[in-house]
Amino acid sequence: MKRAPFLVGVGAALAASAVPGLTAEVSGDDWYVNVRDGEFGADISGVDLRGVLPPLNPQAHTGTSVAVGNAEHAASHAFILHNLPPVMNQGGIGSCMATSTGYCAGTYTAARHPNGGRKWSTTLPANQVSAAWLYSYVHTNGHASKCPGPSGPQVFAQELVVTGSPSNKQVPYQGTCPYINGLDRNDPGPDPQRLLIGSYKAFSNILNRKAAYLDQFRALLRSGYAIQFGGRTAKGYFHPVLTKGVFVASNGFFKGAHGQVIVGFDDSKGPNGAFLVQNSWGPKWNAGAKGDPGHNGRIWYDYDSWFAGQALAVILYPNLATTPSGTKLTHVGTAPKLFVREGKRLVQDGKSYITLVLHAADALSLTKLTVTSPAGSPASQALNETLRFGYVYVPTPPNFGPGKYHVALTAQTQAGSNVTYDGAVHLA
Repeated sequence: MKRAPFLVGVGAALAASAVPGLTAEVSGDDWYVNVRDGEFGADISGVDLRGVLPPLNPQAHTGTSVAVGNAEHAASHAFILHNLPPVMNQGGIGSCMATSTGYCAGTYTAARHPNGGRKWSTTLPANQVSAAWLYSYVHTNGHASKCPGPSGPQVFAQELVVTGSPSNKQVPYQGTCPYINGLDRNDPGPDPQRLLIGSYKAFSNILNRKAAYLDQFRALLRSGYAIQFGGRTAKGYFHPVLTKGVFVASNGFFKGAHGQVIVGFDDSKGPNGAFLVQNSWGPKWNAGAKGDPGHNGRIWYDYDSWFAGQALAVILYPNLATTPSGTKLTHVGTAPKLFVREGKRLVQDGKSYITLVLHAADALSLTKLTVTSPAGSPASQALNETLRFGYVYVPTPPNFGPGKYHVALTAQTQAGSNVTYDGAVHLA
């Protein structure tokens, strides 16, 4: 399967002693590099997310198999996700995207059913995605020549859709490059597919766009979705000083980037409301009272400051571990079976869409979706995302009415073969 290219943008975190003139900030037994211009291991160019669709609002999925049945009330002004994995210390080798996308968001998502129900506890290492295993992928498959090195989130999301991951118990994290480079990529363990996810969506341009995205972020959180993100690291973030209980990036940002995860929100926190962010610098970072959700590896991050520094965000969707069913699409050659479970015509923010819930017998890299209306008018959407179970959509003119729609979907198999799927679905 063709994977998104690994992009070398921002450098990985380096030991301060290795770079003359750079200072390190130390907290207890852990150290965090305060590189003068900032290098923390995340590529936030967003180029690897090009072609990945942004998420639809969760309300768009009502009546489908990706609808969440236990969402927090839409009027709620505060919510924290349940069943989160413990805070992890990623070390200093630039693996923040593997840790945030894989260990944190991936572990949390693999432990959910598509309807929001819980599969198992994320507190057990046997139920946690191995960040070490995911991070080793970018150094052993032609993406980067050596560890340490930066990474974007899509390569890790793809890995979780395609192969899953050995558990953190099987392959625990060690923050050294000899350990990462020495992992046997040919041995993922007895059951990596237990920790599969179904699909993902992404926001690739969120910087300074609070007005455009805050409501949607809160809606996603209310429906139980973690929000993995990457962006500039704020100055003062290593030893944060809180304003009314939240972090306000009053001193600006380093050039270097870091990946973390939004795991909650509270409109009443601080001067402007705040996201609850889970970091990967260990529980001694932002230490506070035991059991306080906003301390000990997590922090309340001011809405305004967060949007002033962050560049991209990724939503992971759970897998549906049942035999695929629905309207079977036809194809020529050897390729996984693909079904349309449901289809909808919908309007969101004044724009019309056709959305299709897909379920494949194996992971597919989707490249283009075309739907043709009952009147014979086509509408197409380029794609660049990998899917086992999830949804895709295409913008349409408002006059695309109910009836029989022809569906054509081009994709690439894991073996690298191009395939076109065809079929017809009835949309009310």
